[in-house]
Amino acid sequence: MLSMILVAAVVAQGARGSGDWPAEMFPSDASPDDAVYFPEADGCRFVICKVNQFFVYGKNCTRVPEYPGEPATSLTIIVTNIGAIREEAFKSWGHLLSLSINMNSGLNKIEGGAFKPLASLTNLTISNNYNLKTLPSDVFSGLNSLQELRLIKNNIKSIFSITLASRPFLLPSLKYLDLSDNPFQAITREDFAEMEGSGLDTLTLSLCGLYSIEPNSFSWFTELKVLNLDNNKLSTETLSKLVINLNRTAPLLRHLGIGSNFLNKNPYEFLSLVAQTNISSIDLKENHFEFVIPSSLEDSPFPLMPNIRELDLSAVSGYELQPGTFSPALPNLERLIFSKNRLPGLLPGLRLSSLVELDLSDNVCENCLVMPHFEIEDNSLAAMISLEHLTLSNNYLFHVSRYMLTGLYSLRNLYMSNCSIFHILEYSFENLTSLEYLDLSHNKFAKKDALPAAAFYGLTNLTSLRLDSCDISSFFEPEIFKFLPNLEYLTLKDNKLAKLVPIQFTVLPNLEILDVSNNGLLPWNERLFSENYKLREILMNSNHIYKFTNEMIEDVAGLEVLKLRSNPFSCTCTLVRAFQDSGVDYLKKSYGINDPAVKCYLPKQWIEQRVTDFLALNSDSYECLPWALIGAAMGVFFLVTLIVCMVAAYYLRWYIRYWVFLLRQKWRSNFPGKKLSSTRGKYKYDAFVSYCNEDRNFVIRLVAMLENYDPYYRLCVFERDFKAGDIISQSVVDCLSSSRKSILILTDAFARSQWCQWELQMAHHKRIFFKQEGHEDSLILVKLGDVMEAHMTPTLRYLMKTRVYLQWHSDPKRQRIFWQKLRDALRPSLSDIISV
Repeated sequence: MLSMILVAAVVAQGARGSGDWPAEMFPSDASPDDAVYFPEADGCRFVICKVNQFFVYGKNCTRVPEYPGEPATSLTIIVTNIGAIREEAFKSWGHLLSLSINMNSGLNKIEGGAFKPLASLTNLTISNNYNLKTLPSDVFSGLNSLQELRLIKNNIKSIFSITLASRPFLLPSLKYLDLSDNPFQAITREDFAEMEGSGLDTLTLSLCGLYSIEPNSFSWFTELKVLNLDNNKLSTETLSKLVINLNRTAPLLRHLGIGSNFLNKNPYEFLSLVAQTNISSIDLKENHFEFVIPSSLEDSPFPLMPNIRELDLSAVSGYELQPGTFSPALPNLERLIFSKNRLPGLLPGLRLSSLVELDLSDNVCENCLVMPHFEIEDNSLAAMISLEHLTLSNNYLFHVSRYMLTGLYSLRNLYMSNCSIFHILEYSFENLTSLEYLDLSHNKFAKKDALPAAAFYGLTNLTSLRLDSCDISSFFEPEIFKFLPNLEYLTLKDNKLAKLVPIQFTVLPNLEILDVSNNGLLPWNERLFSENYKLREILMNSNHIYKFTNEMIEDVAGLEVLKLRSNPFSCTCTLVRAFQDSGVDYLKKSYGINDPAVKCYLPKQWIEQRVTDFLALNSDSYECLPWALIGAAMGVFFLVTLIVCMVAAYYLRWYIRYWVFLLRQKWRSNFPGKKLSSTRGKYKYDAFVSYCNEDRNFVIRLVAMLENYDPYYRLCVFERDFKAGDIISQSVVDCLSSSRKSILILTDAFARSQWCQWELQMAHHKRIFFKQEGHEDSLILVKLGDVMEAHMTPTLRYLMKTRVYLQWHSDPKRQRIFWQKLRDALRPSLSDIISV
C-alpha cells in the first residue's frame, strides 16, 4: 500500500526539487516517518522509505544513479528520462531483491548484461515503457536467483525475443512469468521452444489480443501449474484443442484462467474436456455463454467434474439457477464466484453443502424499472455447513432478519457492504459464533433504532467490524458493542458522529485500532479509553478537533499511532498550556501533531502553518496573542462581510425588489384590507408572455387570438409593453408583478436563452412563493417543439415532468382545441380552471 502511495506521489511531484519533507505531494497515509532520506545524485531524486524501498524519479534523471549507501532491498525507477540502461548499470546495487522499471517513456533500450550485478534479485518488473520494443538475448544474464519476471504493457510484439532471453540457463530459478498487455495476437509452438526445460509454474498472457494459439504452444512447460489467458479473443474451438494438449503435456496444471474470451456457446462440451484434466480451478468470468437451466436434478449444464474446487462465473449474465445446476456435477466445489450477474436472490441452485466461499456481490438488474430486492429466505442457508466466506455486497437486501443467516456456524467472513440495509433485527447474527470479520459499511442506519445492540448478539469471536459510511449520527443504545468482547478493529469513519461516550468503548477490552475519521467529533472532556489498555492506534482525521484537553492527552498518551490530519486546530495559548500543564512532550508520536500535515486553522497569522512549529515557538513563553489583534481581525472580517453584502445587494437589487414585492403581496393576502371586487381587478395584465425572439411569429398570432376574441384577454409582451429607456430586468419584474399569470413559450431556442431562463426563474419563484386567492396557479406552459435534453435546466426539467403543458399541433382541428384550452386556463375564476 505504501509503495502505491509513493508511486502516485512521485508522478504528481514531477520536477520538484529536493529538500524538506514535501507533505503536499503525499496522500494522507504517508508522513515524514515513512521517508528518512532525500539525497540527489546524477540528476535523480530519491525517496527512501523505512520499509527498505527506494524510489528514483525526475526529468533530469538520464541514467541509473549510483547506490547512495542507504539500506534498501527494493528499487523503483519511475518517470525518468532514461533512454537506455547500459551494461552493468546496476553494479553498485548488488544487494537488491526487487527491481521495478515503470513508466519511463523514453526508455528504448536495455543492453545485454544490464542486470548482471544483481545476483540476489528475485523479482523484476519492466512495465509501461512504451518505446521498449525488443530485448537482447543476454539481457537477463546473471539473474540466477530471479523467480518472478513481469514484462507488462511495453511494446514488445515478439514473444520469441522474450523467451530467447529467458532460457533456463539464463534464468534457472524462474517460476513466474507475466507477459500481459503486449500486442502478441498469436502464439505458435516455436515461440516458447527456447524455454524447454524451464521450471516455470505460472504463465500469464492476459490482454494480449490473442486470437490464435497453436495447441502444443505450452508443451515445453512440463511443470506448469497456473495458466492465465483471460481478456483475449480465443474461440471455443481454440481453447478446446489447447486443453486437450495441456492434459497430455502439463499434468500438474491446476488453474486455467480463460475469462473474457469468446467462449459464448453452451460450455458443456468444452467443460467435458476440462473434466478429463487435473485442473481444480477454472476462471470463466465474462464469457456470455447461454447458461442452460436443468430440467431435472440429473440434468446439469456441467459434466461430472470431481476435480473442480474453484469456479469463477462472474459477469456471465446468469439470472436463474435451479437445483442441479452445480450438484451433483461438481461434488467437491469449495469456492464459487457468481458476482456481477442478475440473480434475484440466493436461489436453491447455490445452496451447496461443500462450499467454503461464496461470492454473490453485485447481482443487480441495471435495466429494471423498480429497485430489485435480493431475496434471502429465512433458514435458506442452513444446509451450507462448510461456508466460511460469504460476500453479499452491492445487492439490495434492505434489511437483515433474525433467521436469514441461520445455520452458518462455520462462517468467518461476512461482507454486506452497500446493501441498502436500513435495519438489522435483534439476534440476526446469533448463529455466527465463528465470525471474525463483518463488513456493514455503506449502508444507511440513519434511524437511531436501526442498529440495536442485540443485533450483534452471538458474535463472541468477531475481531473486525466495519460501520463506515453508514449515516450514523448517534447510537440508540450507549452499550452498542457490549456483545463484542473480542473486537480488535472498529471503523466508524465517514459518519455523522458528533460525540463519543466512554461506555461505548469500556465494553471493548481488546480493541486495538479505532478509525473515526471524517465525522464531526469535538474535543472531549472525559476519559473515553481509560479501560482500553490494548488500544494502539486511533485515526481521527477530518473531524472538528481544535484543541487538546487534559482528558484527551491522558487517553492518547500510550498510543503508537494517532492521526489528526485535516482538523481545525486553533493555535493559541490554550493549545500551548494544555501540554505545559500536563508536562508531556508534544513531539511524541502518540499525540499525532508531529505530522507536518497537522496544521493550524486559526489565528490568521498561523493558518496553514505546522502545529509543531507554533508549539516550538511558544512552548517557552506564557504570552498569548493580543486580544487587540483578534478584535482587529474580527473587525476586518465584519467589514469585508458588510462590503460583500452591499456589493451583492447592488448587483441583485432587482431580485431583491421582486422578493420584496412578493412579501408585500403575501402580507396583503394574509391581512387583507379593503377587498377588490374581482381578482382580475388587481392586475394590469391577464398574463405575461415569456418567449424567445426566434418564436416571435407565434407570439404575434397568440396575442391576436387572445386579445381580439372573446373573452378579450390583455397580454404583456416586451416588444409592445415595455417602456423605452427602462432597464429590462426592472421591466420584467414590474410586468410579472402586474400580471395575473405567466405564459412560457417553450422551444429549444427558449431553453438555450439565458434571458428566457431568468424570466422562467422569476415566474417560477412567484408561483412557489405566493399562492393567490383561491390557490390559483399562475404558470401556463406552452410547448411548440422538441427541446434538446442537453439544453434542459433543472428547473425546466422539473416543470416539464411535474406539470401538464399545452402542446401546439399543426393539425387545424387540434389547434382549435389548443386555443380553447388556453383561454380556459386564463380564466380568473379558480373553479373554471381546466388542468390540461
